[in-house]
Order: sequence, then C-alpha cells, then structure tokens
Amino acid sequence: MDAEDAPGPSSTHPHTHQQGPAGADESDGEDEEDDIPSFEFRFECAKLLLELDESTETAVGVLSALIEEYDSNPDVWHLLALALYR
Repeated sequence: MDAEDAPGPSSTHPHTHQQGPAGADESDGEDEEDDIPSFEFRFECAKLLLELDESTETAVGVLSALIEEYDSNPDVWHLLALALYR
C-alpha cells in the first residue's frame, strides 16, 4: 500500500505531517516532548554538575525530575543519594 492510498489525517489535510513546525498547531503536546533533552543526556549533565559545581541544588533538581519520569533506574537513585549526601 502506498502512502497516497493510506487512510489517515493526511487524507483530509494534505501535507499535514510533512510540514514540520508549520503543521504543529494540531499537536502542541508533541512539540514540548521534542524540546526536552533525552533521559541519558540529562543524567550525564547531572553527573557533570555534581563533579563541577560545589552546589548540588541543580543536580538534585535534574535527578528528581528524572526519578519522577522513570523511577526504576537504580543509577539515578544512586546519583541522587550521592548528591543529597554532599
């Protein structure tokens, strides 16, 4: 089945999914998710913050947000415990 024959939102509004940011009016929630860096990137940034900064407030905030997002990662819990210990 070709993309032209496939039923879906593009059949009622041509090029809706191909326009990128111009067609983003219909799905504002998806754009917010794209603006957030990946879980791994934020975890590595928190590690760097702990190594480079004497204050752990920012790292604790990042790690707390990661735990709210995905609470079964033991590495995040471990790093948060280390940050709170300092």
